[in-house]
Amino acid sequence: MIRLHHVFGAQTGRVQEIDKPLVRCGRLPDNEVAFDPHADIDSSGRHAELRCEEGVWYVVDVGSRNGTMVNNQRVQRQRLQDGDVIEFGKGGPRLRVEIVGAPPVLGRAATELAAAHPSPTPPGQVVVHPQGAPGQPAASPPPSAPAQRAEETPGKATVAMMIASAVKGQGKSTAEIQAITAAAVNKSSRNLKIALAAVSVLFVVAVVGGVLAFLSQRSDVESQRTELRSAYARLEQLNQAGNATRAQDTAERAALQGRIQELSHQLEENARGPGTRIAQDNQRTVFMLAAVKPGRPEELGFCTGFAVRADMLATNAHCVLEMQRLQTEGAQFVALPNGGQGGRFQVVWMARHPNYRPDSPNPTEDCGLVRISGQTGQTVRLAPPEQLARLQPGDTIYVYGFPGNLMEARSPVATITAGVIGRITNFQGLGAPFATSLLLQHSAFTSPGTSGSPIFDNGGAVIGVNTGAFRRLSEQTVVDPSTGRRGNILMTQDLAGYAFGVRSDLVQSLLMGLEMSPGALGGFR
Repeated sequence: MIRLHHVFGAQTGRVQEIDKPLVRCGRLPDNEVAFDPHADIDSSGRHAELRCEEGVWYVVDVGSRNGTMVNNQRVQRQRLQDGDVIEFGKGGPRLRVEIVGAPPVLGRAATELAAAHPSPTPPGQVVVHPQGAPGQPAASPPPSAPAQRAEETPGKATVAMMIASAVKGQGKSTAEIQAITAAAVNKSSRNLKIALAAVSVLFVVAVVGGVLAFLSQRSDVESQRTELRSAYARLEQLNQAGNATRAQDTAERAALQGRIQELSHQLEENARGPGTRIAQDNQRTVFMLAAVKPGRPEELGFCTGFAVRADMLATNAHCVLEMQRLQTEGAQFVALPNGGQGGRFQVVWMARHPNYRPDSPNPTEDCGLVRISGQTGQTVRLAPPEQLARLQPGDTIYVYGFPGNLMEARSPVATITAGVIGRITNFQGLGAPFATSLLLQHSAFTSPGTSGSPIFDNGGAVIGVNTGAFRRLSEQTVVDPSTGRRGNILMTQDLAGYAFGVRSDLVQSLLMGLEMSPGALGGFR
């Protein structure tokens, strides 16, 4: 068995234990070690293979574009020792090797079948930057689970091993070898058929459930339309009858008009979807946080906050940290309501979560509170723990805040974007129990300025606080026009679809702590 520790790349922190004599590594999903196809782009689709030959592990480059390095030395074929670090392309993902127990043996025939699989590849690394305050440390992105192999019937290498083993036997005939191979293939095929049948049943159930849900929703809409047409027809009958003087007809006409208005509103809501409703219901709950520096009358927006109490906004801890830094330069802070209605509120107090660590290589409890002078008039609805426990990858979410490029303090207008939850992990990017699965990766569009924005579920409850985004770190060559000298610089670029936030019960715990002991969070003015 070989144990592979992902020490750099999109899956940093992940550990794989593989008990096979041939381990393929690359960005294609059917590799045993499948790197992230969007983030680990310095590695090739079929980059290298780890082969166990006569009890010894080797790494073999199989025609990669950017080369394979062992302990920073480029190799084509290299014997592996416990603790060696393999790098797949310069700046690409890295694995630390741990050789565990007696390794499986790769026979000669299987070795010959492990041919090179050249494939193209582009470049990059992945780091994390919070999205509000400059200078925040990068955090390693959480690991992404590789796609499962599509087929597990005995592969070429496995069949070759069986043939090689048979050939090494005491002069077994070709017929015997074929019988051994056919029996193994048939047994594996039966297992595959059973697995495929089970998957097919689950797929059919899921499809039928989705179709029934769609038809049910469609049926509701159709029944509303039918009732609306009937109401219009009955109202037309009453109008043509000319009996407007009868009290009974007058009452029926008023009831029909009320029902027509109600049905029209319901149909309009169904057509718009949850995003419109969430934006309308929470228009007055989101605020732009802005700084006013000495000698500069204009207000400069830098983060988003949202009302969780009449005089309290939730935001990110790194936004509070930036406010603390600017405060040493004499800056003051205001909260500007969405739409520019309701004036402006002075920030009179702020605090960070006590477990927030700005220098941590991983995300931490990045949330904080801001008290304002005045009343917001409306607050968000924080999702209770039992609702948070039901969150799943694929759930639709909405982020409502102020993207940096669109921030205009003179007329603050929030932007709502939709996405889905990609995965839910702990702060190290690993699967964990509910209590510590506090990191929500999502695909909604974000940018600097949306730090501290509320993350809503389909029902309009806040399930998280938007925090940051993963970025790709790449090396670019530049030329000094005056001297002609060339040099390399590091540049970062946001990876679309790789944003993240912290779960909203962290905000709830801050509020509870503040209620129980007003001085517990410290804070500053």
